[in-house]
Amino acid sequence: MAKIKLLLTVHNNQPTDNFGWVFEKAFQSAYEPFIGVAERYPNVRLTLHYSGSLLEWLKNNKPEFVKRLKVLIRRRQVDLLTGGFYDPILPMLPDRDKSGQIALLTDFIKNYFEYVPKGVWMAERVWDEGLSHVFVRHGLQYTVLDEHHIRRAGVTDHAVNGYYTLSNGFKVFAADKKLRYIMPFSRPREIVDHFKKLSAEGKETLVAFADDGEKFGFWPHTYSWVYKKRWLEQFFEFLSSSQPYVETVSFDEAAELFKPRGVVDIPPSSYGEMMEWSKGDFNNFFSMYPEADLMRNRMLSVSGVIHEAQEQKFLTSKQRGILETARLELYKAQTGCAYWHGIFGGLYLSHLRSGVYKHLISAQNMIERLAVGPKITVKAYDIDGDEQEEVVLGNKHIDLYVKPDTKGVVFELDYKAKPKNIMTTIARRREPYHRKLFTSRRSRLIDIKKTLETNKEVNIHDILGVKEGSLKEFLVYDDHQKNSFIDYIICGRVGINDFVKARSKSIMALSKNPFRMTKVIRDNTASCVMEKEEDFLIGKKRYVIGIKKIITVGDEPGFAVDYTIRNLSSEPLKAFFATEFNWSLMDRKFLRKRELPNTAQMNLTDEWEGIKLKMLFNDAVKIWTVPVYTLNESEAGLEKTYQYLSILSQRPVDLKGEEIMEFNASIKVGYNV
Repeated sequence: MAKIKLLLTVHNNQPTDNFGWVFEKAFQSAYEPFIGVAERYPNVRLTLHYSGSLLEWLKNNKPEFVKRLKVLIRRRQVDLLTGGFYDPILPMLPDRDKSGQIALLTDFIKNYFEYVPKGVWMAERVWDEGLSHVFVRHGLQYTVLDEHHIRRAGVTDHAVNGYYTLSNGFKVFAADKKLRYIMPFSRPREIVDHFKKLSAEGKETLVAFADDGEKFGFWPHTYSWVYKKRWLEQFFEFLSSSQPYVETVSFDEAAELFKPRGVVDIPPSSYGEMMEWSKGDFNNFFSMYPEADLMRNRMLSVSGVIHEAQEQKFLTSKQRGILETARLELYKAQTGCAYWHGIFGGLYLSHLRSGVYKHLISAQNMIERLAVGPKITVKAYDIDGDEQEEVVLGNKHIDLYVKPDTKGVVFELDYKAKPKNIMTTIARRREPYHRKLFTSRRSRLIDIKKTLETNKEVNIHDILGVKEGSLKEFLVYDDHQKNSFIDYIICGRVGINDFVKARSKSIMALSKNPFRMTKVIRDNTASCVMEKEEDFLIGKKRYVIGIKKIITVGDEPGFAVDYTIRNLSSEPLKAFFATEFNWSLMDRKFLRKRELPNTAQMNLTDEWEGIKLKMLFNDAVKIWTVPVYTLNESEAGLEKTYQYLSILSQRPVDLKGEEIMEFNASIKVGYNV
């Protein structure tokens, strides 16, 4: 029986803005014990990838581990892959940023490990046709993709293994899907049976395994199974023995031992689960989740501004240094985890979304320091890619993003001193894993193993159970993006629980007709003036109102919104005018729903960053406050995640025909407001 030549590839990553305790826990439960086992079995060849954000953390917090890893590289047991430094989804980026991210990680590996990587790891294996040309320009020779990619390229062989070449000679190794599913969830002898089947033809076969290092100890149930019950030890012991079935090799050795199986043209694709989560194309995340699309477009905008600034002539060395620091902030904002979600929280984790904006705002602050211009600005351009202009009002303290379409909302509030976007919100949507709340079966490792023993594949979601009880009450779905200054007419009996459950049909959003928008600049203020007419039914009577909404930024850390409401109907109008606000702040006194009657001022203090936000109304209003949670998966299972505070202000409207009412609200933000 000819031996299987096995490529063992393990990818390790923590997003740059993840909590320090998560880095530490992943290190203790997965990264360190994995290397500890590898050190005892020098004949097991490994190819490892560590993202730059993880390597930076290891360098600063675990220098002895870095030394141990360096020893394994020197003795040629371990090879390293490069990739985007902050583990970006590469097809999201302009080529200049793809190259910059790859060069940054490659240089780090060269400097700290005295090793020149020849292969590249692709975050989430999201492939695009133009990637290989970028890789070749960096002297890279290969990557490893899922067998799903090769099938998409038209390969119909019963078994997809070995490697293939692209038209430019770049090599693509195919990772075995079955192996990815059964490691480390099946016993080593069951994995050996898989190798026996693959080698049944009697000729040497090249097989690749490529998956996340976190599944070896950090995923639920796996630490006990992989280390305490010695799964990895037994597997490496088998690989090191004189058995006739399998031998580990490096990618370089594999390329020397085997010829390519053909030339392929791989269409845009990823591994099978990602294609399911993204409905067949990773870019679908940006249509399914407008919050992700907005982050991407904001990131691309900042990238363009930095590139344009760096292309200018006659920059001083100090200016170039500032731009280089801004570019690193941009790269941190490109961390892939924050832009999508699948088995773990990703986009649903507020600290990851906040991290993206933190770095984008930091980069913009640096660029602004290089520019000479007015202290108060108003700009209009298409920020979110919808072919409609948005408006940005700014001063040295804040940038305020306004969408003057049908709703005329504020969708981003950047506080520059911190820096922080105080509106990194996300709408609550139906997700497939919510079905777990209505099934009696709780996923356990023993159930997964039994499934594997019957030669059935496991859905990755089945590895995760439900972390906590009483989650059904948080199962609420929104029908709009959770911005601020969303205006409504309330015409029926509505209680706070209707707001909590997002279910009231008596709350009508004033969003049918688009606003007419003009920009106004004065010596010390910048304003966005929006006007429109809206018609609606209350009972059987149709009403028409005129709405004028003026959003103004001065030289203080805040802004004001002035309203004028005119009853354009002949019938008297009696209702309530309501405005929704959503602030990404954590204030414990509002972690339960609250009703605040006759309120002219509301003060919030963010326990995450210490930033204060003050809401001021020209006269007393009724206020409801509701903490908003999403139900999303995490490494520990389905859990609730606090996202932001949702607020609804209400004031009575009693207008005769052609009568008007005027009122305003203002927002102040900072540490001393």
